[in-house]
Amino acid sequence: QYSTLEEPFGEQGAPDKGAHRGYGACTVACLVATLLLQGVVLVVLYTCHAVPVPGSNAVAIAGDVGGEPMYRASALPSKRTPEVFAQCAAAMEHIDKVDGLVYGYTSASKAVELLYTCSKVNGLFEKAPAHFHGVFWMRGSHGSDVLASLQMGQWFESQRLYLVPFAPFMWAWTAGRSEDAARLAGARDTMSFKFGACPKRSWLTWPPGAPSESCEPGAGDDFPLDLQYAEVQKHPAGDLRLATRETLETLHTLEARPDSPTGQAWRLGAYSGRRWMGGCRCFSEGGREFVKVLDGAGAPIQPYYSELIEHMGGASLIMWSGVVPNATGVPHQAAG
Repeated sequence: QYSTLEEPFGEQGAPDKGAHRGYGACTVACLVATLLLQGVVLVVLYTCHAVPVPGSNAVAIAGDVGGEPMYRASALPSKRTPEVFAQCAAAMEHIDKVDGLVYGYTSASKAVELLYTCSKVNGLFEKAPAHFHGVFWMRGSHGSDVLASLQMGQWFESQRLYLVPFAPFMWAWTAGRSEDAARLAGARDTMSFKFGACPKRSWLTWPPGAPSESCEPGAGDDFPLDLQYAEVQKHPAGDLRLATRETLETLHTLEARPDSPTGQAWRLGAYSGRRWMGGCRCFSEGGREFVKVLDGAGAPIQPYYSELIEHMGGASLIMWSGVVPNATGVPHQAAG
């Protein structure tokens, strides 16, 4: 006796009509499961669309800085002296000039020193949060960015907002990717760090990743200087009313690592979401470590400093060192 899908047999060899009824039950079960899944999707979509689509985090102070929304290096309340800037420019090697901008090359150890010295400005340094004092290494970065100095910025305590206009001697890239330096220096975007509490995680594990992967949930809620979590944005050409498309479509975060002394080790996170998901940003694009190699007093922080020097292995870094030289041959610092 053979059984077929058309006439399945029961135990006594007679066609088992109950089997057909089983198929019908499966169809109903699949239909119910599909409807439930669609219901879950609709709930998620409704929830995500209730989340505001991100805009500029700095729009609240646009117009309050120098009377206009454009915030560049020229808007900083204090600036480097010409003497300090000239000394910094003279320390660079193999000078290149591209589209009116001046670039120079130097070793990793010298780059760390220059980033600290050339961005430490009286009137800014002591007012900036201590978390930003020193020089940072983008450890594990797959891009060309290597070092950054964020201490030449302005802190707005009532907004828990820190603004850093892009300027010479605040960033260093691998020498093989000089086009990245040209792109960032030419754009002169201003960076903003909007601090708040590290988002609390859901009880449900979300494998794709979500903000607060590194910081302690709820940390950073004590106003004003408990700085553990920030949303990071770039504002095109320094216009605080706007944020670049890159930082609107992807949520960039600065998350303090709870296992590290305050301000020494962070994670730079990146979280994206599809357009149909509204304001939700819940798919991690990976991240990179953001560790301090030089502290606020200019002293190396170990083991990060030694790891950086070993990692670079004698390779040069490129830095934006100003705009076209004046009559004395010394590059000008960017005015805005």
